[in-house]
Parts: sequence; structure tokens; C-alpha cells
Amino acid sequence: MLFIKQSPISGKIHEMEVNCTPEEFAEWHFKHALIQDAMPNATADQREFLMTGITPDEWDEMFGEPVDKKPDDGYNALVRDFQQALSKQ
Repeated sequence: MLFIKQSPISGKIHEMEVNCTPEEFAEWHFKHALIQDAMPNATADQREFLMTGITPDEWDEMFGEPVDKKPDDGYNALVRDFQQALSKQ
């Protein structure tokens, strides 16, 4: 389904194709089901757009890239070092 929303960040009008049926949308919008339950095939970005009108690009501009897209912050290296230490025992 195609949705058109106004961004509260930029005021721009955006449209997005969302992987949901009219029945799934009605379940969320009118019956107040949790959006992730009502629209299991919609992506997190699509659900965010429906709830807030914020696009993925605007989200990244405001808050930076998602954690899983950022380079290693040291935590993963710490876990690897710990696992290697355990494997040597």
C-alpha cells in the first residue's frame, strides 16, 4: 500500500510503499493492535514511517547511522579477545 505522510522534522511530504494489506492497516490504525503484530511483513523503517512520518534518510540525518552499520566500536573486539582467551584454556 502507498502511504503519504508529512514529516514532523522537515515538513516535507513523503510517500512510501508499505508491505501491508488494507486489513492489516485497519487492525493497527482503528483497532489499536501493535503495529509489528498487525503488519508482520512491514519493515521497521516502514512501520516508523507510518507511526511518525519520518523517513529512514531523515532518521539517519538526525541520529546518525544505525548501530549495526557503524564500524566496530571496540565491544566486538573485546568479545573476540575474551573468546580467544577462553579457547586457550
